Amino acid sequence: MSCLLTLKHHPLPPSSHITDCSIESQEMEMVQSTKKPGDLSSAFSETSDIDWPSRFKDLKDEINPQNVEAAWGRLLESLDIETQNIQRRGPSVIPTIDFTEIVANSGNIPESRLEEIKHRGVLVIRHVVDEETALQYKKDVQNYISKNKEKILGFPSTSIKLNS
Repeated sequence: MSCLLTLKHHPLPPSSHITDCSIESQEMEMVQSTKKPGDLSSAFSETSDIDWPSRFKDLKDEINPQNVEAAWGRLLESLDIETQNIQRRGPSVIPTIDFTEIVANSGNIPESRLEEIKHRGVLVIRHVVDEETALQYKKDVQNYISKNKEKILGFPSTSIKLNS
């Protein structure tokens, strides 16, 4: 099984250190929450009634259409280069490391890998748990879902893709 670390909003510090990525298997149970049930749509509230500070209007007024067009052109060029790179490399474009390599490096991701990880914003760590344990986790989750369908909320409600 692999451990996926998403780093877009939490870049790795220079001395990244992972000490443990293990998970103990245990019976899952529904925890009563004081939070009002909802789905992902509740994260998107209306903003039209907000009285924004004047500095936002000033910033908007300062936007120069030529700068926006130039930035858009640079973005399209960058996306074209990245798209070609992804097409050429396929899935290998996503940095992957074996957990034993991290352990062997005193719990640190090797320095030689950090730049690529920062650029991609993601890292797949393979062999964190053995296959038998991973399959048991999957079975436990499937059993939990089948026993608790009425308690599981998600978005969109007609075809759940994301859980709240």
